Amino acid sequence: MLRLYPSEEFRQIPIEVPLKMKYGVSNYGRLISYTETFQDGNEIKGGLSDGYRTMRYVIQREGKKKSYYIMLYKLVAEFFIPKTSEDQKHVLHLDYTRDNDKVSNLKWATREEMIEHSKKSPHVIAARLRRGPV
Repeated sequence: MLRLYPSEEFRQIPIEVPLKMKYGVSNYGRLISYTETFQDGNEIKGGLSDGYRTMRYVIQREGKKKSYYIMLYKLVAEFFIPKTSEDQKHVLHLDYTRDNDKVSNLKWATREEMIEHSKKSPHVIAARLRRGPV
């Protein structure tokens, strides 16, 4: 049985073919698998890709298996944060913590805003320091 946080909402993750389980993501960035309702679900960890949380699933077609990966922070933004312009195609982690996918830590951004935000990222600053002077 899944315990919900106050004001936590879940949305079903759309997957083009039926799988054994259904999957959902919340505005708190939690990933769950369930059969009928979100409340009957179980929280699952998912995976990591370069520090970002992901969900992986496999679809078998014509005897061939193909893996698909979904970035959780993008799902949270798409489901819970309205865009204010068509130019907003990137999602920022406001605290630069790549696995903090709570809606309060995410923001839609334009390419220019994303570049400016990344200049202040501890990951980018550390990489510059490791690389040394140019």
